[in-house]
Amino acid sequence: MFSIKRLSTAAAFTGGLMMFVPGMAEAASLTPSGASCSNATGMSFVACSGSWQGNDSNQIPAILQQLTTDFGSILGEGAWNYSGANKSDAAGNGIFTSNPSSTSGKLTFDTVQKGFFVVSLKAANAFSFYLFDGGDEGLLSIDFNTLGTSTNNNGQAQGLSHASFFSFAPTVQPPVEQPPIFEEPPVVEQPPVVEEPPVVEQPPVVVAPPVVEQPTAPQSVPEPITVLGTAIAMGLGFSNKRRKD
Repeated sequence: MFSIKRLSTAAAFTGGLMMFVPGMAEAASLTPSGASCSNATGMSFVACSGSWQGNDSNQIPAILQQLTTDFGSILGEGAWNYSGANKSDAAGNGIFTSNPSSTSGKLTFDTVQKGFFVVSLKAANAFSFYLFDGGDEGLLSIDFNTLGTSTNNNGQAQGLSHASFFSFAPTVQPPVEQPPIFEEPPVVEQPPVVEEPPVVEQPPVVVAPPVVEQPTAPQSVPEPITVLGTAIAMGLGFSNKRRKD
């Protein structure tokens, strides 16, 4: 039998003399009784479990296992701790300042209780668990009511026999090492690309054929007799011209 009333979250506790860690051998299970823990009035709690038959003092292994089952979804991984010296009917009232026997009232702690913790209320032949959240500032006292633990045949709450305190130690996860962050180098802006003008294809160069040197024509040399005849003719012509003159 399990009832949840979520109010807040947080976690941090001190240890105890008996501890239950998930994965340990299972203890004998608890037996539900007729009452429902959520019937309690005037209490401000995160969640509750029970009620359960018998005495909580002699069923501690099963109780620690039950707390893990009932409140694990709220608290996550961790271990529950219990010490018999922290009961309200122990010597010096344990972690409490008194051991009230009324059906409702206030339970005060010796010191403020921070984070999550459970108080078990034992009345007649039954007990119920109530999960509280002390947060970072802590709680110095809580209100209690045994209507969600045990009632008589007339439906009236039975007087408180004792209260027990259970602390929770959450599993601390090792920090995940993050890889170093490398800064990207600044982006260098590239100059605009200048488009090259198209290449104009040049016409092929025509190679002129080599100049062939013409051979020089040989000069004819007049024969001596021809020269003589020419001279005589010129002389005769000159002589005739004078005569005419």
